[in-house]
Amino acid sequence: FVIWEGFPLLPGHELTEETIEKILAVGRKKK
Repeated sequence: FVIWEGFPLLPGHELTEETIEKILAVGRKKK
């Protein structure tokens, strides 16, 4: 599985487009 900085994904958690969008959205808010 993939581990984004600050966003460890649980095993079996698929990186769907929706999930990626949520992660990127939160990442932008943090910066």
